[in-house]
Amino acid sequence: MSNAPLILLAAGGTGGHLFPAEALGGALMKRGFRVRLVTDARALRYSGLFTRDTIDVVPSETVRSRNPFSLARTGFT
Repeated sequence: MSNAPLILLAAGGTGGHLFPAEALGGALMKRGFRVRLVTDARALRYSGLFTRDTIDVVPSETVRSRNPFSLARTGFT
């Protein structure tokens, strides 16, 4: 196990969030940091710098309507 500092990058599971996180992660790794990505399950569809063993998946949900039940479900997730 490396003594290098660990950086956790948080990004949404879409390319618009993941690709900048990947660029930053690559730059940090070149400087000797360990990097992990914290994101939702959608990110597992993309391949690149982050592999399944360097991604920590957390549940998330998007607000889809103003319906009170939908809002409650989103908040709970």
